Amino acid sequence: MNKKDYNTPIDRQIRELDELVEIQTEKCFDRNRLESILPYETARSIKRVVMTGCGESFSAAGAIAEAFRRISGIKAIHHPDPMEFTHYYSDFDLTKGYDRKETLVVAIGDDGSQMIRGILEREKNCHSVLITNGSDSPNKDYAENLFRVGTPEGCDTSDLRSYFIRMIALLGLASHLGKANGYFTETQEEELITEIRDYVHSVMKEYERIDEQMCLEAQKMKDIVRFDLVGDWSDHWTALLVEQKLIECSGVQATHTNSEEWVHISMMNKEPEQIGTMFMITSGSNSYGRITDTSWGAVRLGRPTIVVTDGNRDDFKEELTFVSLPKAPRVYLASLMNFIPGALLAGYHAAINDKKSFNDRRDSCAQEEKKDRDGRPEKAYNKFYYQGTFRTQCLDVGPLTMIQFDRSVESVKTFISDPVFQKTKKIISEGCGDSNLVGPAVREAFHHYLPDIDFDPMEALDLSRYYNYSDQGEETVVIAVSVSGRIHRTNECLTRANNHGLTTIAMTDSRESECARRAKFLYHTNTPAGDNNAGLRSYFANCLSLIVFAAALAEVRDGKEYLPELRRQIQAYHDAFYGEIEAIDDKVFATAIHWKKQNRRLFEMIADGPLQTTAEFVAAKFAEVPGEIISVIDSENYWHVNALKGTAEAYAEMAIVDSHDPNADHIAETINSIVRDGHREMLVFADKEPQELGITEEVDYCHIHTAPEEYRFLTPLYAYIPASILTCYRATSMGEVMFRGGFYLEIFDHSYWSKEVIIDD
Repeated sequence: MNKKDYNTPIDRQIRELDELVEIQTEKCFDRNRLESILPYETARSIKRVVMTGCGESFSAAGAIAEAFRRISGIKAIHHPDPMEFTHYYSDFDLTKGYDRKETLVVAIGDDGSQMIRGILEREKNCHSVLITNGSDSPNKDYAENLFRVGTPEGCDTSDLRSYFIRMIALLGLASHLGKANGYFTETQEEELITEIRDYVHSVMKEYERIDEQMCLEAQKMKDIVRFDLVGDWSDHWTALLVEQKLIECSGVQATHTNSEEWVHISMMNKEPEQIGTMFMITSGSNSYGRITDTSWGAVRLGRPTIVVTDGNRDDFKEELTFVSLPKAPRVYLASLMNFIPGALLAGYHAAINDKKSFNDRRDSCAQEEKKDRDGRPEKAYNKFYYQGTFRTQCLDVGPLTMIQFDRSVESVKTFISDPVFQKTKKIISEGCGDSNLVGPAVREAFHHYLPDIDFDPMEALDLSRYYNYSDQGEETVVIAVSVSGRIHRTNECLTRANNHGLTTIAMTDSRESECARRAKFLYHTNTPAGDNNAGLRSYFANCLSLIVFAAALAEVRDGKEYLPELRRQIQAYHDAFYGEIEAIDDKVFATAIHWKKQNRRLFEMIADGPLQTTAEFVAAKFAEVPGEIISVIDSENYWHVNALKGTAEAYAEMAIVDSHDPNADHIAETINSIVRDGHREMLVFADKEPQELGITEEVDYCHIHTAPEEYRFLTPLYAYIPASILTCYRATSMGEVMFRGGFYLEIFDHSYWSKEVIIDD
């Protein structure tokens, strides 16, 4: 049997967990979100938690209850059956002697079932939280608080992803309660998040082995229609979850029990060779030894027996199938992943027997047929599968913003009060690659804060080999921009500038670099560590740091305060821009897929002023990420040159427009011509609707916030983000990898390893 013939929805969902755990831990442990859901003052008052839901949500509550207890520090944690809770609990059962305002009811579920509503209405005088995926749950009005887990769209037939996500959400809520009552610290929370992620990744590294093993077991059990699932403690609820998957996927008879009750009752079932039996046991469980004995009893009865554990193979008899899982960092976290083998068995058993989930009442992740722009059937694309690390960097700029601002201010203040800067008449910025684009991108900030100083962004090669330094001294400041601090052209510039007595500043993230050693002053950007492949985070940090430098120098020269207001403006711009990031993400993903289907192979971007530098940065990311060439041109030169290009059907055009730009009307006129006369498709990134900008032709539109007119120089801080995300989706949809599989320094000899050349003039 070829496993590839049985690509089940269960398999597809489990494969997503590697990425899903990163997304969901970030969302479900978000401190601001949790504080808004359950303020600390309220959280501190909670002494009893009752959590329940229907189906898989009930299993999730049971599976995570022990972890919830240990993390929150609340001993009174209960997870009753929803029917019992809504119809049979007495008033005393509800509170167990605690005050109602000390009791938190947690209902888990996305649907509008009467049972979920009943859970929330059971006692309105208690605090309540509804854990749901979105904001459109029919039961949202019945909950005091709504905990939206915000899971990306994806296949969830048989509810496996949602089961995993609900456990993560409960852990986030437990941590929030633990911190509120002083039982759990923020440091412990960070450690917990890391442990959860590492544990999930460790299991997924073993996934292919487990997947292959369970496919073979499903083949062996093809004709079995009765299954017995056994687990103790938290594993008991995993056994229930696997029972649910077997019933939902394959429609078989399945039951669950614990190891003690199995010996008293279940072992007496007749035809043992026709009962598939699976034991789930965590090695740290107090009944680990009991399970080893019980599983051997099942083998002796002649049952097809599987053991899923993180324990040792030698603890079990050879006649059973042993499925090994990595150990969880904390014994009570094992439930996060130990359902995988049983769920896979359910999926493959259904596929081998040609069964459809839910007895064919719910299609296995089928998408409703859609039509493309030409009315033809459109293949459905799930955005979740096209998210890459470069997109993550773009999103990471959001939380990085204010941290970087404060660090840049702290650093610039270590040297900006030096008397030499009172005499500054000219400032030159220089760098290589992305660093070369930083100065041009933010030059308007220097015009705003330092109108009496000549600011001149230059390329490192020109400054190191061709620039005439004569008649310049310490009144001229050279700012060398280099994250690594080891680019030879950049360092050549510093040496020449020093030789001529100019004031030199190394703006770098490396204190120990050659660049830092050569400059007279060190401007340490001190950017928080993170994924910076293709240099997006560092480009942002450099742009922001150079703006901070301009404002700080203006403070020194004018004696006025500029930085506090600058901080407020950046915070406001950040909040507006990233408040719409999900809509931007959806739009550029749709565009990338459209380009793929339309076979667009040629790219061009129109922008004017500093935003043309933004476009050049995007062009660099097109080269590095999907490996494609993109032309960048301003709205005037397009008419003189690029309008003559042919092959319109292969082109994808983009434009970045800021309505505050004094040239906005000319850009609109150019866009109209590109669409009308060039017959090219156009995507416009702008802060206003195309019609408001004077764009009369039909274009695609992605709304982006820009900075207020007085602070227009801030717009380049984020304007490149949407198109940069698009480059990631372009790469993933085309199967490309950044740097075509590797960043080979030997290719860049002339920047990194070649001998320096210091021009003696």
